Amino acid sequence: MSSQPEAKKPSQPSKKMEDQAHHRAEKSTNRRTNEATQKSIRDTSRHISKKPPRDFKHFIDQPTLPTFTPERVATNAPINVLSPQTSMIKLLKLKIPEFAGDPLHWPEGSSLFLPTFDSAPIADSLKMNHLKTLVRGKAKSVIAVMGYSGERYLSAWNALVRNFGRPQLVVNAQLKQLHTFPFIKPYDSAAIIKFAQLVSSCVNVLHQFDCQGDLQSESVLNSAVRKLPPELKTKWLFYSKAQQLGQADFVVFAT
Repeated sequence: MSSQPEAKKPSQPSKKMEDQAHHRAEKSTNRRTNEATQKSIRDTSRHISKKPPRDFKHFIDQPTLPTFTPERVATNAPINVLSPQTSMIKLLKLKIPEFAGDPLHWPEGSSLFLPTFDSAPIADSLKMNHLKTLVRGKAKSVIAVMGYSGERYLSAWNALVRNFGRPQLVVNAQLKQLHTFPFIKPYDSAAIIKFAQLVSSCVNVLHQFDCQGDLQSESVLNSAVRKLPPELKTKWLFYSKAQQLGQADFVVFAT
């Protein structure tokens, strides 16, 4: 009876092979863990950059100091009220000629000063300061003793009016300039232009002070006509007859 060969027993893995397999499994696990961690970090960074957390949104969107838009300024403060500092800066930029006490220059000087400084929303002390800096010569002497107190502002202004701004003083100064103007030579265009400006200024002053008697005065009109050269006198005589002017009219002559 023949003998059968014995079956081979499966070989058992060695200790070294087990250690290698365990090391590979552990390395693979660590790699997957690191990849998952890095992905989580990238996702978190993208979320923060696109949409900040609710708790920090106020500090990111809002500036440290408040900003003032035109709507906010118009809502919180009246726009027609100027502070003294702002008014002072605006007034300092204005150029107004100085007044030396000549009544001829009073209408222009007063018409500039009153709306610019007297009506400005500033203290009377500042108005007095401006008034003092805009006078010289005789006008400065009149208010020199009044100091710079705002309480004396109205007194200073009234003193200037009494000495240089009374209607009769201004009108007489204008008419005197008209009467003393030199006779115009023929074809002297420069003198004719200067005389026309004088006549226009005189008419405006007479209108300003409502001096209707002087505007219709024959003596005033004749004084102006005598200053003209012969050819212009003739033209005026023909014009007045053609218009059938029944009485002297300085206004028509000025136009």
